[in-house]
Amino acid sequence: MSGFSVILVPTDRPAPATEAMAVARSLARRGARVIVLPVTLKAEFGPGAGPVDDARGRPTLPSDPAYRLEYATRTGPPVDAIIKLAEEVGCELIVIGTRSPDGGEVPPLCLIAQEVLRRAACPVVCLPAHGTSAGLLAPSA
Repeated sequence: MSGFSVILVPTDRPAPATEAMAVARSLARRGARVIVLPVTLKAEFGPGAGPVDDARGRPTLPSDPAYRLEYATRTGPPVDAIIKLAEEVGCELIVIGTRSPDGGEVPPLCLIAQEVLRRAACPVVCLPAHGTSAGLLAPSA
């Protein structure tokens, strides 16, 4: 059976972007774990600017019998939290957006997505800010 069995979807909003969840669903094998990790971008851009945060609450997302939707919380800088959780759960794929902290796009990827690409031990799907296309990229050695 093809597909991924553990997918991580970090988000800077209470709910992951519709596009990120659509990609995760399309790449998940039946019975997969899709883990949503809300993060705060501020921690990445200055000392003491803020931890990973799920205080905004857990949104209601459409349920799907094909996969298990889970939520995770971690503290610390967002990139560290994403990488650590991915390692802890045996993540096979990370789906992340490339929106910059000010809402614009920072070519070619936002700073967090760039660092996740560099450090992840699994493939990463980066979704552009405006949903024009997605690229599946393998981790760097």
